[in-house]
Amino acid sequence: LQDLIQTGALKGMNYGIVHFESPDERSIDNALIYKKNVFTVTAEAPYRISLSEFNDAKTRDIVMAKLVNRKKQSLIVLVNHFPSRLGGQEASEPKRIAAALVLKHIIDSEAKADAGTPVIAMGDFNDEPTNSSMDSVLQARDNNEAGIFNAMYSLKQKGEGSHMYQKHWTMLDQILITQNAVNCRSPYCYVSQSAAIYKQDWMLETDEKYKGAPLRTFAGNKYLNGYSDHLPVYILLKQK
Repeated sequence: LQDLIQTGALKGMNYGIVHFESPDERSIDNALIYKKNVFTVTAEAPYRISLSEFNDAKTRDIVMAKLVNRKKQSLIVLVNHFPSRLGGQEASEPKRIAAALVLKHIIDSEAKADAGTPVIAMGDFNDEPTNSSMDSVLQARDNNEAGIFNAMYSLKQKGEGSHMYQKHWTMLDQILITQNAVNCRSPYCYVSQSAAIYKQDWMLETDEKYKGAPLRTFAGNKYLNGYSDHLPVYILLKQK
């Protein structure tokens, strides 16, 4: 990340990093970059996801950062990378449900501590909006006024996706927002229908067998000079 924020157009943009080492078996961590001239980090913490009942498997911590702007307005960001689907979607689902329970606890705790501060949870959830971890545990939907809003739910319904599996798009990368931002009752307002997937031709495979899929860096041990097997997703927020 230090190299990244000093590379190309990012250099000189005054980015800062929130990062913690996590126990993930592949040494994958979650992290956040933010503009230091826009935000100050007033709190940061990793949240451990215990998978001791699954042969003591290890996964990424959820990273929390509380960002405060010059107007002293707060925004809480939670960066996630839920356990993978290794071994099959159904067999591995309990691990993602365990992660979702931790995430829900964090969101509920933050809302109880300060109902006026919006919370954004984002990342690769390795589940789609309609899977149990997202729909049942987090109750993250596009029509749940009492719960959390899933900005990517409607994109999934349209058949869009951020990741391709067996030539079918899946919506594994999502951004969840508390209702105070959706209803504009917080310092930050979600811009309606701004959720999108960033997809450009240079990010996609041209090989006929995988044409149109995200161009990854490696396929096994073969270096492809690509970017990621996932496409970026984003939303727009308006500051009051």
